[in-house]
Amino acid sequence: PDTLRSMNALANSYGRQERFEGAEKLHRQVLAERQRVLGPDHPDTLPTMLGLASACADLGRLEEAESLARQALEISQRTLGADHPVTLQAMVSLANAVTQQGRHEEAELLYRKGLEISRRVNGPDHPDTLRWTNNLANDLLSQERYQEAEALYGQVAEIGRRDLGPDHPTTLRALYNLACSAALRGDRPAALRYLREPVEGGWATRQKLEEDEDLASLRADPEFQALVARAKNPLAQP
Repeated sequence: PDTLRSMNALANSYGRQERFEGAEKLHRQVLAERQRVLGPDHPDTLPTMLGLASACADLGRLEEAESLARQALEISQRTLGADHPVTLQAMVSLANAVTQQGRHEEAELLYRKGLEISRRVNGPDHPDTLRWTNNLANDLLSQERYQEAEALYGQVAEIGRRDLGPDHPTTLRALYNLACSAALRGDRPAALRYLREPVEGGWATRQKLEEDEDLASLRADPEFQALVARAKNPLAQP
C-alpha cells in the first residue's frame, strides 16, 4: 500500500507538471493493482480512477476519460452516497469530459446537479460551491448564453471579493471571465473595465491576453494594448 500511495502521489505530481503521459502510465498501474487487491468499489480505488480519467482528458482521450469518470460516479453514488466529496469529484470529472466533447447541454445538467449539492452540503459561499458556479458559467458561455453566464460570474466575483479578498485568484478569475463574456457579446467598455483588476493583480498574464480568442475583438483597442503592456510577462527573465 505504501508503494501504491507513493506511485499515486508521483502520478499526481506528473499531472501538475503537465507530464501527462507519465501520469497516465502510473495512474493506470496503480488502478490495476488497487482493483486487484482492494476491489473496484474500495474508496482508495476511486480517486485513482479519477486521476487516470484526468490524465486521459489531458492527453485528448476524451471518450476514455468520460468512461472512467462515469464508472467512478456510478460506484461512488452507490457506495458512498450522492453527497460524498468523491461523488462530486467524479461528477465534475464527467462533466468536464462531456463538455470538452462539445455536449454542453448534457454537461450543464451535471454542473447544475453538482452546484445544487454543494450549495446544500457546503453552503452558498464555500470555495467548492464557487468552483461549481464558475464551471456552470463556463458551460453557459460555451452555449453563448452570455447573460446567464455573467450573472454567475458576478456572484463568484462578489463572494470572492468579500470572503477571499480582491486579489484572490477566485475573484480575479471571475472578473477575467466576465471580461471574456462581455467581449464576446460586443460590450468593449465592460470587457476592458473587468480586465483591469486581473491584469493589475497579476492573474491575467501578457501571454494569456494575447492568445485568448475570447478577447480577439479587443485587440485593436489602444486601452487593451495598454493593459497588455502592463500585464505580467511570465516568460521574462528576472
